[in-house]
Amino acid sequence: MRTRNPDGLRAEVFLYPHHGADLQGPAEVQRHGVRYPGLESDALLALIQPELVVISVGTRQAPGVVHPRPGTFRLLADYAAARRGRRAPVRLVCTELTGRCADRPDAVREQALAWHTAAGQDLSFARRHPQACPCAGTVRLRIGSEGRREFGPDGPHQEFVDQLVRWGGTPGCRVV
Repeated sequence: MRTRNPDGLRAEVFLYPHHGADLQGPAEVQRHGVRYPGLESDALLALIQPELVVISVGTRQAPGVVHPRPGTFRLLADYAAARRGRRAPVRLVCTELTGRCADRPDAVREQALAWHTAAGQDLSFARRHPQACPCAGTVRLRIGSEGRREFGPDGPHQEFVDQLVRWGGTPGCRVV
């Protein structure tokens, strides 16, 4: 794919795999008896060239597991730095708060729900799941009648992240 059609993987929106886990591609891939070099995460981002990276992640996670991983934020920060000055810089949004954003997401849940409600966001999922603490919440892609694409979180994500910092949080998306 890299050599035959380098533009074939380009996408404006990239749903980051496995809740923002560290990705390690194999050093080599064999297909139909032919060996190909593996693809590292930074090379994958360079091929896709997304403007929006979405990490679908839940507030409640298994003990000892906290996604997104620190290496993911470093990878995305490096990718964003390489794109600075372009027409469309990269943005990162996570669907829910995790232990990477606030020491205790459950402690700010009610404040977050009130904030998102005031911003007019649909919180039906978070209301049905008492452990969920929304951050970007639902991320939508809209394609208009003339083919114009709009994508991003339903609500004002950056303003919520700024508010989270005032509440004492340290959101990982701020490094991007």
